[in-house]
Amino acid sequence: MAKGPLKLVRFSDTKMAAAQEQLTDGYVATGAFGIPDLLKAYRKLQSGHANMKVVTSLDDFQASYTSYHAAERYGLNDTDRVDLSLMPADRFDETGEYLGEMNTPEEFPIREANFHRQLVTMSFEEVSARLRTNTELTLWDEYWKDVSTYARKLDGISVFNLAPVRHAYETLIAFPNGYFGPDGPEGDLNPFENHELARHLEERAGLILFGIGSAYLAFTWEGDVTDTMLDTLTSICAIPDDAGFRSKLKADMAKRRYVLVTYHAS
Repeated sequence: MAKGPLKLVRFSDTKMAAAQEQLTDGYVATGAFGIPDLLKAYRKLQSGHANMKVVTSLDDFQASYTSYHAAERYGLNDTDRVDLSLMPADRFDETGEYLGEMNTPEEFPIREANFHRQLVTMSFEEVSARLRTNTELTLWDEYWKDVSTYARKLDGISVFNLAPVRHAYETLIAFPNGYFGPDGPEGDLNPFENHELARHLEERAGLILFGIGSAYLAFTWEGDVTDTMLDTLTSICAIPDDAGFRSKLKADMAKRRYVLVTYHAS
């Protein structure tokens, strides 16, 4: 297991596979750390990159593995339906065939175009119904209480992507996740449904996406925990919305400053 505090290394300064496989610029985090450490690093990086949106992986390498397969399943790296005229000349062979491997910031527009082409606007009610049907517990936090257990889960590695987007929920373009099972009610929320979930949580309640895992999305916020946040979160839960749960959720959010929402099929 990795030891020592969280350490950040720029993608360009390491040959680690976790860095070389990323589509955006960013950082690899190593050490023994938990979500509070990732959140602290996220806030520092976000304040230093105001023209980007920062997002971290929650359970690398698993999250990177599922992100790769999500991109493959939904053709997010395909080049046959996008404009390649702005790609560097050295990415083409003598016949004009594109040779890029979708692992440089210059190629982000390809992923972005493929993502937006498939994105379908969903209402909050549609997203909520999808979650309530598909998940046993929409809000879940027990596993992450033990920092040492979490570090073992991560193998002491996480990545921070610096995505050239305007909104935090659009970081799912850089690090898409959601592909297990069939499309529709029987499987995970797909990357486009996760985008809509994160969009509604931000627009309705000020909950900002900062972490993406292979089964969970992590959100944080500015200021105090509000009734709007609690109303929004409890409305997407497959848990009885009673006063006891709401009170516990409020106390937990106030203490941790983050909340996890699962998109994984139960």
